[in-house]
Amino acid sequence: MGGRLVELAHGGGGTMTAELINVVREYVGNPLLDRLEDSARIELGERAAFTTDSFVVSPLEFPGGDIGRLAVAGTVNDLAVMGAQPKYLSLSRGIEEGRARELLRRRLAAVGAAADE
Repeated sequence: MGGRLVELAHGGGGTMTAELINVVREYVGNPLLDRLEDSARIELGERAAFTTDSFVVSPLEFPGGDIGRLAVAGTVNDLAVMGAQPKYLSLSRGIEEGRARELLRRRLAAVGAAADE
């Protein structure tokens, strides 16, 4: 991916968007995401609980954690208090224009590591 910063054009749906999606797939890719569809139908064959959450914190990295780990832990906690066993996670990611791509990579790595745990 050329350049060092996230640009407004990354949200335009073209080649730059595809490049950014590929960065996400490096850290949290899976067969459903790899289809590159706008939505997914998942056949679970059982009762399911679903939640998604968003977090806004400053700074993004802080002693003992970061926004990536916080997002996964908070979402898993929402399921756990319902008595559900987390099997899948959704990810909603706001990416600020002008943000260093290396910071995005670190946050995605934290999300992937926390989800694997």
